[in-house]
Amino acid sequence: GCIIIDEEQDMSFKQWDMNPRYDARTVAEKLAQIHRCPIVRGSATPKIESYYQALHKQYQLVKLPIFSGKNTSFNLKPVIPRTIIVDMKKERWVKNYTCISRELRSEIEYALKNKQQIILFINRQGMSIFSICQNCKTVLKCPRCSLALIYNQTGNYKCSHCSYKTGITPQCKKCGGIKFKNVGLGTQKVAKEIQNLFYSAKILIADNSQTGKRNFVNNIYRDFSLGKADILIGTQMISKGWDLPRLTLVGIIDVDNLLTFPDFLTEEKAFQFMVQVAGRVGRPEAQFPGVTIFQTFQPKNKTLQLAVEKNYILFYHKELEERKSLTLPPYGKLIKLIFQHQKLENVEKETNNMYLNINKLSNVRITEPYSPLVAKSRGKFRKQLIIKLSNDKIPTSLKRELKKINSSWLIDVDPISI
Repeated sequence: GCIIIDEEQDMSFKQWDMNPRYDARTVAEKLAQIHRCPIVRGSATPKIESYYQALHKQYQLVKLPIFSGKNTSFNLKPVIPRTIIVDMKKERWVKNYTCISRELRSEIEYALKNKQQIILFINRQGMSIFSICQNCKTVLKCPRCSLALIYNQTGNYKCSHCSYKTGITPQCKKCGGIKFKNVGLGTQKVAKEIQNLFYSAKILIADNSQTGKRNFVNNIYRDFSLGKADILIGTQMISKGWDLPRLTLVGIIDVDNLLTFPDFLTEEKAFQFMVQVAGRVGRPEAQFPGVTIFQTFQPKNKTLQLAVEKNYILFYHKELEERKSLTLPPYGKLIKLIFQHQKLENVEKETNNMYLNINKLSNVRITEPYSPLVAKSRGKFRKQLIIKLSNDKIPTSLKRELKKINSSWLIDVDPISI
């Protein structure tokens, strides 16, 4: 009778890591067409493309009224949760070198004293982001992937991309050294800092290292909602859809980590995440309005300020202007082609041939082959090309060319990252 896509902006609707690389939202639209039923896309922070289509009459735009209070009461002046931006540069001026600002520490103390709950977000797992050899300053990397290994509390260094892990005494590949300095923050490092400051607080950690456990996310939600923990420390996986009446404090430990990824969708994803996180406090059933703290070294960042104001319309127009100048979605269509092989020379030869073949086609723009951020994955080298089309329709000549390619190629239409 009806299909509802809740949180339609969520990138998990896109199957990005294995074939077929479909988008469940596109599949849902086709399903609605087959069954001749309405389809509803729900979101407080819709995809830029979705909102663009709504404004240009391809979708019908329906705005929800402001809702506050218990059951079915509508309050024209709802209690608005507080939002605080903390400038972490000022923390360094007063010799605070921890990841917990004085403001956040004070709010945690208040929440714990009043038997309230806290969620802290950090977009990394483990004890660090990377580790460097103390002798030669070389980054400790996975031998199978082009990624830095992450130190965790078990004493091992693990790759977040494959199953590789070291023993407790790894050696530097360059000089043979065994002493490493861990740099950056992860969920376990934040948990350690919090435990040192609030030793009696009960803490839960939720990150990708534990997702292999059966019903992991449901169990975390159940335990936290039942009050079995005071503080939940996690990654983006716990940012949406949770209603916790006793939750009154949310802290984003490192906003800059969300805003500095080199991709055209970074600011959109960061804005959506920050607004969604701020929405965890002040829910209709909440006992107190609550507070959200954003810790950053760039407090004047425009995307951060618009997220704090929850001003989607201004953010939409800012983002749209940039995309129009670069013919990016919704003003164009992207297709990502990735080739991977154990031999680098094969990768270079194959991607160069593909570039030459597609570059001859009319109405198709293509980048030269380049290495992605993860240039080697699970023992295979990678290079990619980005095809840019000026409209939503894929030309027949391009379809014909793509059908010829072998199984070592990955084709990703409308990629969530380039």
